[in-house]
Amino acid sequence: MVFFITKVLYIIVINMDGVPTENPIAVWEQGFDAVGQHLLTIKQPVRYETLFGGESRVIFIGEAHNNSAIHRELRTQARELRNAGVTTFLVEANSDQDELYRLLNSGDFSRISETNLGPMNKEQRTQMLQALQREGIKIIPIDDPRNYEKRDRKDNDVQEREVYLAKRIQQIAASREGRVAVLIGLSHAARGGNHTIDFLERDGINCRSVFFTGGRDQIPKIVTESARRSGIGYEKFMFQANGKNAPYGGKADYIVHLPQET
Repeated sequence: MVFFITKVLYIIVINMDGVPTENPIAVWEQGFDAVGQHLLTIKQPVRYETLFGGESRVIFIGEAHNNSAIHRELRTQARELRNAGVTTFLVEANSDQDELYRLLNSGDFSRISETNLGPMNKEQRTQMLQALQREGIKIIPIDDPRNYEKRDRKDNDVQEREVYLAKRIQQIAASREGRVAVLIGLSHAARGGNHTIDFLERDGINCRSVFFTGGRDQIPKIVTESARRSGIGYEKFMFQANGKNAPYGGKADYIVHLPQET
């Protein structure tokens, strides 16, 4: 039975013997102002050699699809991705477009209007992919073609799609040297269920999950609003996000905050 919560750190609980005990409250549960101060102590400059380095072969870049700030960031940091060992960049787009992607990877963007590059922000995605292609990074679509057919979606279709994405990523990673970056919706990159990253890790593929927020995206507010209140809402920074009380329930390894757009 809970009696009260103190303003800062503890919750008083009455145990089975009627004795009050103090349990620490996780910092991420203490409100925007406290979390803002915490962000000031844990934020780091964004280093792509850290995000994409280490033992992980597959790095998920979790995005909100309408957040074009992510695509601008990856465009300007294309060389940093290459320097970090990324040789292949996968996009959540119709994989049944071999000829169009062969042209794209040759540097020919003349048929880009016909090419599915993923959801929303086609102009920003095009510029991002052009920058990656110039750095010699191969771009490959990975989504299930059935997802682009005009038909009603069913619950089992969603699960089949996760399996398809996982198998395709695994096949590409096995056939390519270097690291594989996967730009994909947050839900596919979030651990803790039957998501794409879960299937890969169950098969022994070493993955890392990096979630982006800020820019046009205000989710999760525990990060964006806390950053704004502590005066760093217009900064770019990253921090480690593991632990069940961390944002997104600790389902990502790192969170990258981009300067917020009003």
